[in-house]
Amino acid sequence: MGTYATKISQAGIDVKNAADEELDLHPNFPIFKVFQEGDETLSLPSGNSSVSVIVTHNLGYKSIVLVYAVREEGVARRDLITGKSPFSETFDQVELGVVITDNSFTVDLTLAGPAFGDNREYDFHYYVMYEDMS
Repeated sequence: MGTYATKISQAGIDVKNAADEELDLHPNFPIFKVFQEGDETLSLPSGNSSVSVIVTHNLGYKSIVLVYAVREEGVARRDLITGKSPFSETFDQVELGVVITDNSFTVDLTLAGPAFGDNREYDFHYYVMYEDMS
């Protein structure tokens, strides 16, 4: 019985004859491996203009972290916060930022304008990736 694998070659190159450096995906290439995944909430009390949540992973190095956050309270759609560490994304009146350290990452929320008169909650989902050293 044969061996099966998924390969994707670069544009214009036949995947059957492509050299490793001409492939975008090959089963021997390292890919993201999820170490930790979860949901958290940034709870912004009435009258406050910023809040932070720290998520601990204890990997001992700055891991790749993907954070998907809601644009505004009550909206189900989540968007990837883009950029490099530290990085941030501004959605209307809310600026979301992520700072990555060796054993944790912090998600910061800061209002771009005046504080709201009521409590607000902003959900985010995250993935912490690890480097497979084996």
